[in-house]
Amino acid sequence: MIEFRKLTSGDYPLLLKWLQRPHVKQYWNNGDDTLEKVTYHYALDKSQVQYYIAMQDSQDIGFYQYNFNNNRNIGIDMFLANADQLSQGLGTICLNAFGDFICKINDCHSLSVDPHPDNKRGIRCYEKCGYVYDDAASSAKIYLMRKTCY
Repeated sequence: MIEFRKLTSGDYPLLLKWLQRPHVKQYWNNGDDTLEKVTYHYALDKSQVQYYIAMQDSQDIGFYQYNFNNNRNIGIDMFLANADQLSQGLGTICLNAFGDFICKINDCHSLSVDPHPDNKRGIRCYEKCGYVYDDAASSAKIYLMRKTCY
């Protein structure tokens, strides 16, 4: 079973460790390479973004975040922490669970993701979860995908 718990300041060392992993850094590289930078970037009291740790059987397995865009749309970003768990369907399970979770606690109409256009694994995951490419909102650098909340 997949569960989500709020990120706490005690998670910053773990998050820093995850952010240094090659499979994460490839598409999630905000320059957060020290504990001080992670603490500043993910400071819980100044952010409009909601941060979560995904757990499977009480084990921390990934990082998920969301923020409100416009017109009742919520933007989602995420990564799985362990490279050996990629391409096994876990990302699809977690993304569906996270979508259900945030749609239940928020008044939203749709969810959106914007994977790097070269992130084929992520794009396949989003497609499996029902996200559809939004050509009108995309560009050479932005690959926007949307899904209506159920």
